[in-house]
Amino acid sequence: MNKFVIALMISVATTGSIHAQVSAPPPDLIRVGTVAPEVASLGKFGNIPVSPCTGIPGISIPVYNISVGKITLPISLDYHAAGIRVDETASCVGLGWSLNANGMIYRTMVGRPDEESGTGYIASPDAHSVVMSKGTYATYLFKIHKGLADAEPDIFQYNFNGQSGKFIFKHDGSVMEIPASNNKIVYSGGNFTITNDNGDVYIFDEKQLSQSSEVTTPIYTSHWRLTKIVAANTTDTIYFSYESGCSSTGVS
Repeated sequence: MNKFVIALMISVATTGSIHAQVSAPPPDLIRVGTVAPEVASLGKFGNIPVSPCTGIPGISIPVYNISVGKITLPISLDYHAAGIRVDETASCVGLGWSLNANGMIYRTMVGRPDEESGTGYIASPDAHSVVMSKGTYATYLFKIHKGLADAEPDIFQYNFNGQSGKFIFKHDGSVMEIPASNNKIVYSGGNFTITNDNGDVYIFDEKQLSQSSEVTTPIYTSHWRLTKIVAANTTDTIYFSYESGCSSTGVS
């Protein structure tokens, strides 16, 4: 088996505390989690793809090309030309730029973490079935109001080896991609595996934990980094390891 071990010293940004109101937010407000600058810069490519339809040009500087058997992985510095948002924090490679060197799955948390036991979106009842049952509707609304149930799924985005997209969880724990593609996405044991239409397998099990300063927001996994690529022939493999580097702090 041809194995190629890559130790990329990828700059890992960690979000600092976000200082806001001291008191917890009213329970009827939906909390939306923040993401690190490195993650946000890659997320732009999923939100507004590079395409003539969106008017976003492809601005990329090739850095290196990794080739192991049937696997090819280009490394580049990419710029997203959708503009810079107010108070946007620069990634470790510059404002508006992202290092496209490996792969990542990242989430925008809405309400509670979807996989959270008892209160997450997966564990919460389906809204349609609750509405159709008068006996449980009031209880369901009360739980949402108190933060004991999650009525809206988190938004997950992926970016790896030239591919990007979005997906959400269903109540049964399976994944629904938006829009649908030929990729097969599986969540198991707290990690993600994506198999593309060529049969290559991408494993994401390097977790980055985040927490807002709000006392009611739990510690949750904000993104998963790519740790392994296995070619469809199962003989060619690329491994990734990471070291922490760059850090950033949110503005009060």
